[in-house]
Amino acid sequence: GSFETIGADTTTGRFHSPIVRLKKELRPTVTYGGKRLVSVDIKNSQPFLMLGLLNPKVLTYNSTLINSVFHFNPDLEAYLKSKSYTYGVNSTYMGINTSNTVSVREILYEYVEGGRGVGDIMLVDFITERFYAPDVQEYIHLVTSGIFYENFGDCIAPCLDIEKYGTKRDATKDVTYKILFGSANNHSGAYKVYKQRFPTMVEIMNLIKHGDSESRTYRTLACALQVFEADIVLNQCCRIISEERPDLPIFTVHDSIITLQGEEAYVKSVMERTIKTIVGYTPKLDCQNW
Repeated sequence: GSFETIGADTTTGRFHSPIVRLKKELRPTVTYGGKRLVSVDIKNSQPFLMLGLLNPKVLTYNSTLINSVFHFNPDLEAYLKSKSYTYGVNSTYMGINTSNTVSVREILYEYVEGGRGVGDIMLVDFITERFYAPDVQEYIHLVTSGIFYENFGDCIAPCLDIEKYGTKRDATKDVTYKILFGSANNHSGAYKVYKQRFPTMVEIMNLIKHGDSESRTYRTLACALQVFEADIVLNQCCRIISEERPDLPIFTVHDSIITLQGEEAYVKSVMERTIKTIVGYTPKLDCQNW
């Protein structure tokens, strides 16, 4: 792309700049005022940001994330409603008994009084019912520990093209992205392993991406998480740094913030506390000198 093109894309709000497009091999050649740079990255960032969709509190109170889901998949609310039986004492939807969770009357009350859509509440309740599933909790543990790619990579080792990607971690990252963000019609060996190990995660993913192939709603998860990422990194973390340290140069490469070497501890502290407030979990951050 042109090095003259700078700005946020209109789909997800990700910021694009010459630094974003710069090849990794050339990063050590970049300095600011003669000073070397360092990046502070969120480890296994996309699987980590997925935790926002697994956390009912985040979905309830973070309008950016849940609005993005319904923006990129406008038919999702109708699909949720189609699975709901709105009459009877023990009404159910998606196989969930709502008598102990959210009644239809309560849903409509929230909709009218709280300004929330019925689809929002149904999605939150759907995920709430699955939050404590063993595979969801295992996923959360692996991601918050910063070892998801390493652990999952061991499980799908025969499926990895390490020669193509250079390392097992990078090969696992590519496969994971195809599982999370690709079509539900994935018949790869890696997907079968993922589905067997994280069946509830697949159920949640497939609901969010629900739709026919022509509508391309399978992109919903990828786009919603990129919107979430852009909001966290650009609108929250960078804003705080700019307000607290207006003279400190910062740049971004999607899920990472780049600054002067020697300032990474400060940037890391801002990112940790800000992300924990938004996502509900403390991220594992990795500092790499350029």
